[in-house]
Amino acid sequence: MEERMNLEVLQAINDYAELLDMARNNVDISVKDVISSSLIIGYLLKSHIDRYELEQCLKMSAFDF
Repeated sequence: MEERMNLEVLQAINDYAELLDMARNNVDISVKDVISSSLIIGYLLKSHIDRYELEQCLKMSAFDF
């Protein structure tokens, strides 16, 4: 993952997972809320990876000319 995403994004994902785990253990959070927030983070992660891949593709095609 480190070659596709910078360490700051990976650290943010890890921090989110740790906070979610602590919150789930300490507070009564519904499974629906956990799933909803995880889907949002997953969507943001997917869009970040897509943007990175597009940037790399454009860099390669710029060298083709």
